[in-house]
Amino acid sequence: MPGRGPPPPPPSAGPAGPQLPMYGSVTDGGSRMLFKDTYAPPPARSLTTSETRVLYVLPCLTSVVVLVLFLHVYHRSWIAVLEVCCALFLVFAASAALNRDTPFRFYASVLCLLALCSAIGIGLLANSAAITEYWFLHDGNA
Repeated sequence: MPGRGPPPPPPSAGPAGPQLPMYGSVTDGGSRMLFKDTYAPPPARSLTTSETRVLYVLPCLTSVVVLVLFLHVYHRSWIAVLEVCCALFLVFAASAALNRDTPFRFYASVLCLLALCSAIGIGLLANSAAITEYWFLHDGNA
């Protein structure tokens, strides 16, 4: 069958395709060209050394503050600790939601939220395991 030639092209490889009124052919991406480059995300930049340090220190300070609250205040007024923890949670969650376009602020907020939740868990565990007994003995002058 050497004399028959190449096979005919598939039906979709025919002419440019149906035309839309103002935007060109559908098959060559003409309708999609209308929305090209309407939104370009800002170019990514690497974090500086000081920003990296803040991303480490700020969640650590959040954890320390919450754990100190559980150590010294929780046995006297658990409502105050609950209010502070809820306020911090709302602040960090709102900061993460509002700063989604700024990677440094978004990551700082998310890491502080993670540190806050883990510190609350550790504080509750430590309180139920040992701190309650310490304050019982301290208040009883044993």
